Amino acid sequence: MIKDRKFAAGLAVGIVAGAALSFLQPLVAADQASNNAQLLKEVQDIRKYTLDMARNVRNVSTEMTEIKKFSQTTSEGIKTLSTRGEFK
Repeated sequence: MIKDRKFAAGLAVGIVAGAALSFLQPLVAADQASNNAQLLKEVQDIRKYTLDMARNVRNVSTEMTEIKKFSQTTSEGIKTLSTRGEFK
């Protein structure tokens, strides 16, 4: 008789656990899908901002090169005027 009670109790616990799992699993899966979608959006945003930052760095580098050229030209012009005595 004790063996039958253990079997029945085990069977009942198994049925309750199976029912709970079949009810909770879709909720957990939906929550994970929501988290994954949010994570994917955040990763895409980070990628976009990183690419924008790389473009900005490239633009700044190009502008700095141009500034360096203009500074060198200005320096050469001042040097030429100084050697001629026309720069006072």
